[in-house]
Amino acid sequence: MGLSMHNGARLAVSELNFTGELFGAPIELVERDDQASPEAGARVAAELIERERVAATVGIVNTGVGLASIDQYQKARVPLMIAVSTGTTLTRKFAPPNESENFIFRVAPTIENEARVLAAELLRREWRNVALMADATPYGEAGKRRGGQERPGESWRRAASV
Repeated sequence: MGLSMHNGARLAVSELNFTGELFGAPIELVERDDQASPEAGARVAAELIERERVAATVGIVNTGVGLASIDQYQKARVPLMIAVSTGTTLTRKFAPPNESENFIFRVAPTIENEARVLAAELLRREWRNVALMADATPYGEAGKRRGGQERPGESWRRAASV
């Protein structure tokens, strides 16, 4: 998570604990860093579930980390609220009819929704010559793909792809 989200989580827990107990006990914030590494993310998920016995988890910034860890949360029936990652596979994998219960949720928009909203705003502003820059990560590649698919008609042109 970014520093602002990290501090926001700390502040929320502090406020909840100050105003009174939730479900009969204070909330303990257990913090871990998955280092944007799928391997580290899988280890962190196992530690949070097995050793820390968390009631729920908020996090997952990187789709690759999520894909390496969501099976553990689902199997343990520990709710995971995805705060940043836009990868659609994270929340679709256990959604009905694949599973009768799904413990993986999101508050971040999917990459498809991001691209759709951006394309609509560009059209509203009548901007036609727009540069789309993306890094070489799976997130960047998905953004380039979705950005190209949301390009309505022939009024937009791709100047270059890097």
